Amino acid sequence: MKRDDRPRRRRFYQTVDVTPVAGTFGVRLDGRLVKTPGKRALALPTMPLAEAVAVEWRAQGDTIEPGSMPLTRFANTAIDRVHDDPARVHDEALRFAGGDLVCYRVPDPPELAARQQAHWQPVADWLVGAFGVELQVTQELTAVTQSATAIARLRAAVAALDAFALVALHAIATATGSLALALAALGGRLDAAATAAAAHVEETWQEERWGADREAAERRAALVQEIAAAIRFARLAAGT
Repeated sequence: MKRDDRPRRRRFYQTVDVTPVAGTFGVRLDGRLVKTPGKRALALPTMPLAEAVAVEWRAQGDTIEPGSMPLTRFANTAIDRVHDDPARVHDEALRFAGGDLVCYRVPDPPELAARQQAHWQPVADWLVGAFGVELQVTQELTAVTQSATAIARLRAAVAALDAFALVALHAIATATGSLALALAALGGRLDAAATAAAAHVEETWQEERWGADREAAERRAALVQEIAAAIRFARLAAGT
């Protein structure tokens, strides 16, 4: 994996605690409320999420490692980038529906086709039951066009999410290339490992035949961690 050579900020605080703030919850460092990079209050909707963010700050050593603080990163994004303009993120998430991974399947080899079916069809079936969305699936190389009804129902499902859940959805869709997998992960249909496995069906199948690649394995491990953090973030924000 590419090494992150960005300079690290030295830890500048000793104590971390959580406090109620105007109907939300804030994290304090040495008694001072944490703010986002956009200089807004880090106002978190639930005590469990605030406590989990506080744990990330407490776990820092002599220097602050942003990569070890995914919940803080998601919260910053929700407050600074999503809260004021959710429609932009709705549109970005829906772009994945146009070329959703689970819609493009191979006719052969039969082993790979069967594996795609096993990983992807249950998600497609779950979308029908959860949102009334029936995705069009193809085995051709040409792009498949989803129906206006399917897109409208997907848009309604995405629009129903608050800024915190929307950040998690966008993170998972970006990591997997699939809005369907992201909705299934947030909806409890898939856990992080199953979501990552579904996103890498062909890659895993190839590795089983030609050997594993260390960098690819590291990327998948990082993907599982990102998805798991996003799922946890959404659940903590929702108080579930």
